[in-house]
Amino acid sequence: MNRNIILMLFAFVFSVNTTFAENKSSIEGNQNIEMQQRETESIKVEMLDDDDEHIKESLINNFATTYQKCFTQSDFNMVIAFLRTKSVEEIRMITSSFSGIDPNVTQIVSIFLGAYGVDRFMLGQNTYGAIKLITFGGCGIWAIIDWFQIKRLTKETNMKNFAEITNMNQFALTQQGYYPPVPQQEVKKTTNRKQLAKEEPRKEVEGYGNTALENTIVRWDVQSRPAGADVFWRVVSKTPEVKSTNNKYLQTTPYEATKSLDIRGLSYENSGDVRIILRCEKEGYYPQEKEFNVRMIIDQEEISAFFRLVKEE
Repeated sequence: MNRNIILMLFAFVFSVNTTFAENKSSIEGNQNIEMQQRETESIKVEMLDDDDEHIKESLINNFATTYQKCFTQSDFNMVIAFLRTKSVEEIRMITSSFSGIDPNVTQIVSIFLGAYGVDRFMLGQNTYGAIKLITFGGCGIWAIIDWFQIKRLTKETNMKNFAEITNMNQFALTQQGYYPPVPQQEVKKTTNRKQLAKEEPRKEVEGYGNTALENTIVRWDVQSRPAGADVFWRVVSKTPEVKSTNNKYLQTTPYEATKSLDIRGLSYENSGDVRIILRCEKEGYYPQEKEFNVRMIIDQEEISAFFRLVKEE
């Protein structure tokens, strides 16, 4: 009797150990499968990123080959820099919408048909074209002058058309380090809403500093692909009232917060001469920077940026 009981206990313990071992191996197998799936998904994402970058470079190169002659060198460099900030879909939409005018073609037309204003009509300058047509090219004098300036006018027209299609004007201005003044009507509208320092110059505020805008609260939204990149920010100022700063660590992406700008000496009058530079860094990827005009930040109450990081070769 005792012997049978002992045998039954041994059999029970053995079956329990066997079941436990099978469950453990099953769990480990599932974990391995999940890890493999995650690695596969990660590889797929990286491959998609690489494919996007190759497609993007291909589209930009095709655009450059086709339209480089349609811009001045400085405008062309700015256009390429602008395209590099866009996604593949946006670049496709831009390149399909834009049709540049060949300066060589307009010069030939100007030589042979300029007296009839055809060259100006080609540039969309219908008023000038009509005047040239009526005056027979200003008795030939205007027509001859256009022989020498029509190429430049064509390139300027191409740049204007590209900027209108892409809303590139603000990008172009910030690349040149210039920020246009806000119209007086917009200033009044903004100051009425936020009680900015435009109406109350050097207003005393609680805390750090002595102007009304130093502690302006804005929404920060910084994203990157891939995520997990370190974000830094610094102030670059052209006005003596605001000091430029070194890079300050913000957080890793994705980063969303509502916090103060904390820029000492900032007022609405000088905010157009102050910029915030966001820098995004991740090991194995090229660092990237984006630039924001503080006056625009104040008006929009937001700093929003998306970094598409490119792998180091």
